[in-house]
Amino acid sequence: MKGIVFREFGELVTARFGEATWDALINESKVASGGAYTAVGTYPHEEAVGLLMALSRKTGVAPDDLLRAFGEHLFGILAQRFPFASLAEGLLRGAITHWGGRYTLARRALGSDGSCEAIFELGRT
Repeated sequence: MKGIVFREFGELVTARFGEATWDALINESKVASGGAYTAVGTYPHEEAVGLLMALSRKTGVAPDDLLRAFGEHLFGILAQRFPFASLAEGLLRGAITHWGGRYTLARRALGSDGSCEAIFELGRT
């Protein structure tokens, strides 16, 4: 798993639960990386799962709820760095395909060229 995922998870934890919580997770989880993540580095998936489960235990928030919050956070970061509606559409279509393709996606462009802003409508097939 790429380091950008770990770094942004750390940012979310720090913003919502405080820097002390992130530091405690790193120390308690005894992650192989020592918590030093570079955006382009690759780290074991198990390390991410361990941090997630440790955060859930520490905060009492269910892992699924933490993952949803992280997904929203990560999408926001990607949208800031790559403000293109086509990227958002690709992510949505990828999720639809991954989960069995039982939905349709319609895109309505906003703005002058529609490349940066759009409204997406999700429907059942």
